[in-house]
Amino acid sequence: MNTFFLLILLTQNAAGNVSASFVETANQEQCEVKQKLVEGIFTTARVNILESHCVPGQHHFNEFGHATSSASKRHFYWIDFNSVPVEITRISDWKSCMEREAAIAKTGFYCASSIQEQFD
Repeated sequence: MNTFFLLILLTQNAAGNVSASFVETANQEQCEVKQKLVEGIFTTARVNILESHCVPGQHHFNEFGHATSSASKRHFYWIDFNSVPVEITRISDWKSCMEREAAIAKTGFYCASSIQEQFD
């Protein structure tokens, strides 16, 4: 039985790069409330939201925060929203991640970077 729900939010910058944000919540209802709040903030700021999902938690990440500079350490993930449960796989580097995304080239599959580190 899952003890938490994970909000996964993917955004895209003007260069086409995908960023992932992960927020752990206690339950589905809390996740959906946070989802609407964050989507509203990003929409107001004109940030392009690609995907936003509340899913049963399987993966833990360090706390969400904003990058303090463009030099902030990034972590890379392969995110498959078509998989049940959603699959999040750590990737060693951006190039490998992008090559895998290009090889699959299907909707719901993303190479994303994040300042958040997966720790489970």
